[in-house]
Amino acid sequence: MKCPNCGKELTEGFLYCDICGGEVRIVPDFEPELESQIYDTLTGVAEEIVTSDHDKSESKTDGSTQSEITDKNETNKKMNNGIKGYFKKYKSRNTPYFATLMIIAAVLFFSTALIIGIKVYQYHSYNYQVSEALKAGGEKQYSKAITYLERAIEISDKDDGAQILLADYFYKNGKTEDAINVLYEYIRKWKEPIDGYRLLISIYEEQADYQKINEILLTCNDENIVNQFQKYVALPPEFSLQDSIYYEMVPLKIIGNSKGRIFYTLDGSDPTENSREYKAPVFLDAGKYTVKAIFINSYGIKSQITSKELTIAVTKPYAPEVSMYSGTYTEPNEIEINPQEDCEVYYTLDGSEPTQASRLYTGPFWMPLGASHFKFITVTENEVLSDVTERKYQLFLKGAAITTQQAINSTVQFQIETHFIIDSEGHSASQSGRYIYTCDTAIEVAETSYYLIEESYIDPTDARTKTGNQFAVNIETGDLFKAELNTLKRYTVTPLN
Repeated sequence: MKCPNCGKELTEGFLYCDICGGEVRIVPDFEPELESQIYDTLTGVAEEIVTSDHDKSESKTDGSTQSEITDKNETNKKMNNGIKGYFKKYKSRNTPYFATLMIIAAVLFFSTALIIGIKVYQYHSYNYQVSEALKAGGEKQYSKAITYLERAIEISDKDDGAQILLADYFYKNGKTEDAINVLYEYIRKWKEPIDGYRLLISIYEEQADYQKINEILLTCNDENIVNQFQKYVALPPEFSLQDSIYYEMVPLKIIGNSKGRIFYTLDGSDPTENSREYKAPVFLDAGKYTVKAIFINSYGIKSQITSKELTIAVTKPYAPEVSMYSGTYTEPNEIEINPQEDCEVYYTLDGSEPTQASRLYTGPFWMPLGASHFKFITVTENEVLSDVTERKYQLFLKGAAITTQQAINSTVQFQIETHFIIDSEGHSASQSGRYIYTCDTAIEVAETSYYLIEESYIDPTDARTKTGNQFAVNIETGDLFKAELNTLKRYTVTPLN
């Protein structure tokens, strides 16, 4: 290496020129990972230079007095006792030793200043603190990572994910409450805190605290965020009708915001899981109603109760007037109803509540054999329902010499003999399905009682259809007849033998 002042080749290991005395300034490349080594390195350089100069001074005996040698030895001793003492002794002398020590001191000073500067820079560097946090987090040193992130957030609280990462490290480090507090602060502070909601909800989800998730989302003002976590929310159910007076029958629909169940009341009482469950639109009779409903989602979270005041101001039709009163009968009887004008009558036979989906009354029909439980309603054109008319009957035929099963067997045997079917199971040579014969009622023709046998066809898909063929069997003699309805919808019987 050459002197930058005079161009003389420098002696190896010297930091100054022994010709012109010029100082050689060396600024070493610095890397953070060498911090722990820099002091040892500089100390070694200093010791090497001092030792070299001491050896050279001892070799120059010609022209030197004993006094000078003694002074130099004393100088070396003092230098070994510290740089500070050396500076005091020789600060005014222009000697190679002084220049060497000045260089060493300068290198130490600037190196120390550089290290301190780097440390100060790192302490105030957001990017450095975050990068160190990520490194520590990758090594699962979460406490260390948390310290770095907390310092990073002190430096800058910008929304770049540092707070989310801090909450995540808190949670992974077992400090759940700290994680939750950080996320609540994040949600409160930033305009689009979707990541904060996502992590907070995932924590409560692992704890199966769905009620807390519901509370969080109910206080969220961002509709897009709420929609993303809709399954956890139990919003109050919505009604299809508003508080008002209605002059026609309209269905009341109740809607929940997600999967779950709805319970409601019509008398103003608060609904519970023991109240009526909403499964289909509700048709209200004429009157005033305070309808209340509650929604319970699939996680068991209950919504607030929704309430509506409804008045149905329509004319209610009369309940159906049925010709036969409830009782026990021993001979066939027809049941007849006279519907109101512009109304229809619907009924059931098993005691269930009739609706517009029940059987439609189209004319008089015969009382069923055995026990039966009828309910009838009238429905107007505007779908206003009447009160229910209820009837209970028991029909046991007096004087019957044969049973209903014997009457059916007689009919099946006749159909086999006439080759309409080929066996008692009702199979036909020309059809892939089969025919069946049933007896549910009895009729009276010319003061004679008959079992009424109906024929139905069951296709390969088990679909059942009435063929319209009917037979009558005399309850006393067992004679078989063809039964038909005339134009007045009255039965007539014709012998088959």
